[in-house]
Amino acid sequence: MKKNGFTLIELLASLTILGLLMIVTVPNIVGILSQNRERIYNEDAKKMISTAKYKVASTNSGVVKPSLNECVVMSLGFLDNGEYDNPPNEGEYLREQSYVVIKKVAGSTSGTYRYDFYVRLVEKFNGSLYGIDYSKESTVEKGVDTKKLGSISDVNVQNIDKNYFKNTCGCNTITANYFRIDKKLTY
Repeated sequence: MKKNGFTLIELLASLTILGLLMIVTVPNIVGILSQNRERIYNEDAKKMISTAKYKVASTNSGVVKPSLNECVVMSLGFLDNGEYDNPPNEGEYLREQSYVVIKKVAGSTSGTYRYDFYVRLVEKFNGSLYGIDYSKESTVEKGVDTKKLGSISDVNVQNIDKNYFKNTCGCNTITANYFRIDKKLTY
């Protein structure tokens, strides 16, 4: 009499092989997803800096340019043109706690100057904050490691002591803040 089906040994061997495959592939998949999140945060931070550069360079943007060693702060709410609706964790970017700081600094030759750009990008996901903590443009270009950030009060630029900007990027004065809250966020 012929039996259809698998023997217990064949089933155990199949499960063992599947288990070994999962042990090998799951960490690789998790690593790929993590790298993809890092890439998205960095690309979004680069877009924020690029938009801030455009607004500073544009003569009709209405943006006040900072004086030497002074800064201008532009929030994501001010910079957003609809490109920031899909954060990597599928949470929500905090539009007034994510910002670019533009600092005017002396150039390498006398009488010249340049702008330095710093970015902070914050995503709220499942009650926690993730993103890029305050980083210089050159660091973002190389790829910044994203991390879990502190509380809302730690990232709210309007609550931060002015010494924060003085210590992090050397800004003596904040020349202007550009914020636009165009939707109600709940924290």
